[in-house]
Amino acid sequence: MEPHDSSHVDSEFRYTLFPIVYSIIFVLGVIANGYVLWVFARLYPSKKFNE
Repeated sequence: MEPHDSSHVDSEFRYTLFPIVYSIIFVLGVIANGYVLWVFARLYPSKKFNE
């Protein structure tokens, strides 16, 4: 019976988990930044150059 190599399992788990976690964080960051830009656009409307 061969002993299981736990480092091999850990590295495969990391290669699967890290892209998923980073993708979720990226999507949440894009949504949050978009919301903040929308709030700033509503609070500080652009001034017209003619006025």
